[in-house]
Amino acid sequence: MMFAQLPDPASYQAVGWLVVIVAGIATGVNQVLKLVDRVKGKGNLIAPQPLEVREAKELVREQDCVGRHREITQQLRQVQSQRAQDLKEGAESRRGLYERLESFRRDMTEMERRLSAENETRAKDLHNRINDILGAVAEVRGELKNVH
Repeated sequence: MMFAQLPDPASYQAVGWLVVIVAGIATGVNQVLKLVDRVKGKGNLIAPQPLEVREAKELVREQDCVGRHREITQQLRQVQSQRAQDLKEGAESRRGLYERLESFRRDMTEMERRLSAENETRAKDLHNRINDILGAVAEVRGELKNVH
């Protein structure tokens, strides 16, 4: 009767039950292994012991600390100097790029104005030629009317 109440093996509910069972078995095994360790006397060992105070093998001399501090300070100054130089070069480079862009913009504006003027001149010349042709056609048409 109990097996009749089990969900379809292909359903998500069956997969969920399978996950719960596997997690339960893993937890049980973990607890049994911890019990065996406790019985053997291993317990929980933290290594190295954080509360144990030991004498250091080698002490650091003040001269070593001061020397290392000087080295690090010198390296820091070099890095800061390089950063300042990079910022200055970057600003100059950006300024040059902006100047070139402005120059291109002026050149493009001038080129656009010049092309517009040239196109206007071409259009006027084209209209003049068309008007000349229309005048010639009207003249020929008038002569043809006189002939008939």
